[in-house]
Amino acid sequence: MKKINVFALVAAVSLVFSSCSNEENTIDNNPSSLLKTYQLKRDATGAYSVDFEFAENTKIEKNVNTSNNYNEFLFSSSNFASKKNTSQNLSIKNNKLDISFIDGNIGKTYSVSVSDDNVDFQSKAIKSKLKSYSVESIDDVTFNLNFEVRKDVNVSFVYNEEIKTYEAHLKYGTGAKQTFTKTLEKLEGEPLKIVFVNYDRIINTNAKSLDAEGFLVTRKPEVIIN
Repeated sequence: MKKINVFALVAAVSLVFSSCSNEENTIDNNPSSLLKTYQLKRDATGAYSVDFEFAENTKIEKNVNTSNNYNEFLFSSSNFASKKNTSQNLSIKNNKLDISFIDGNIGKTYSVSVSDDNVDFQSKAIKSKLKSYSVESIDDVTFNLNFEVRKDVNVSFVYNEEIKTYEAHLKYGTGAKQTFTKTLEKLEGEPLKIVFVNYDRIINTNAKSLDAEGFLVTRKPEVIIN
């Protein structure tokens, strides 16, 4: 009878150690992400920035390739205490801005590409209909788009199935609202594409980008998230 109890005890202890070992392996094989959310912003002056929210004890390294305006942010674990959020100023150069966020803890890279006018050009474009905008990641597939237009601008927001792009169409008119918030879903394996489509009435021009109603159409800014 004693031998049976001993064997039962040994089996129970072995089971506990096996369970703990499996739990430890699960934790080791599934590290948590360091980067929690990010928010790309363009203010009323045309200046760009990005806000980060990340886990405690996170180190951020920034690398910039000035030749193609590529900005890389590497997030890695650190033994030193750190803030849980920060902001970085960015700039549009040659109408382009490329950003990558690399989460070293899970080996995942997020990338954002922006096409827009340079700040000096935007400051001269007094009639610009878009005042400011931001795109915030909620999780890997959900994003919030917030934007503000100037007074007397009509806004229609559609999803263009043909090119798989969310489009905010901006025309002068008698718009009742100036601020908008849209929740967007990123399809698996597909980039999330957002573009602001601007319509301007041009007189005496041979521009090839006129639509059927005689408007000059420009598709800026454009944001692509991978």
